[in-house]
Amino acid sequence: VEVSLTVGQNTVSRLFSPQTSGQEPALRDVNLYAFHTLTGNSRHIYLTGSTSHSFSLPAGEWDFYVLANTGQDMGAFERERMKTLVLDVPDERIWTSPDGIPMSAHKRVEITGNTSVTLELKRLAARLRVNVGIAPAMSGRITVNNVQLISVPATVGWFGQQPPQCYIDYPAEEVSSMNLPRTYYVAENLAGTVPEITRPQERSAHAAPDNATCIRITGVCDGRTAHY
Repeated sequence: VEVSLTVGQNTVSRLFSPQTSGQEPALRDVNLYAFHTLTGNSRHIYLTGSTSHSFSLPAGEWDFYVLANTGQDMGAFERERMKTLVLDVPDERIWTSPDGIPMSAHKRVEITGNTSVTLELKRLAARLRVNVGIAPAMSGRITVNNVQLISVPATVGWFGQQPPQCYIDYPAEEVSSMNLPRTYYVAENLAGTVPEITRPQERSAHAAPDNATCIRITGVCDGRTAHY
């Protein structure tokens, strides 16, 4: 049968404001994988400059997987490999690259005749906007020196919830030179919650779940170094 495939960004993705004009919503390339759920037949197609493609597949139930904005032909994979496939995130620049933010999609489809399939992509990173302010009551007593995102996942699964294999700290940025609010891109990190923390004063790296991603603010309060 003939299958016409269209790859695009979902509604949630379009809510993101672009990093630069056209950069965040960019779709540069697509690695498409199709796996027949019964026979094990598979197909891999690499596309650049197009989000639609037509090709032939035998009838039956198929799993479609998409890796977008990888910057290269990833080659063939076994279906089981898709469940453990991870993206390495050595630093924040991978999310701000001109190649576009890495995205993925998965969909199971029953194909009985000529059909069209639409796959909606989701980004592998959340967009975090940070603004730092000082309460009027503390004005003049506190000076904020820098802001840093710490314990950020250095790996993220392309499909499904996979715990990070390791973590990195983004560089601390001086507030005096920052253009606040600052926007970060962060991979999924389901470290858990601590219900006992009910007040902002109780939030700290020591009270947070192990390897939880945190925002560390360093400054001076009444002449003494302070961290939040």
